[in-house]
Amino acid sequence: MDRIDAFWARVTEGMQVSELWSSFVSDARASYRLYSKDVDAGQAAGMPKGRQFFHTVGQFFWAVLEKLTPARRVLLLSFSPAATLTGTARLATSRSA
Repeated sequence: MDRIDAFWARVTEGMQVSELWSSFVSDARASYRLYSKDVDAGQAAGMPKGRQFFHTVGQFFWAVLEKLTPARRVLLLSFSPAATLTGTARLATSRSA
């Protein structure tokens, strides 16, 4: 249990859950403002609802990606499929058990 406690303390830098939540809310709002500047929801006007959603998500994805350095883009794009496949494999394993 000491290892888990040490890990949690390192990840949270000793912050309490309420402090973490407040920090998350603040960060999420700031990030949304930063990235939403590059998303033009008007471009999706006139598209069917489902297509509008995916178009806007795609714009948001590119807004986030373009704010990263090229090296971080490569890392994100290389590890994203691996993380997705790992999560899918775990989900399939947990369902079959």
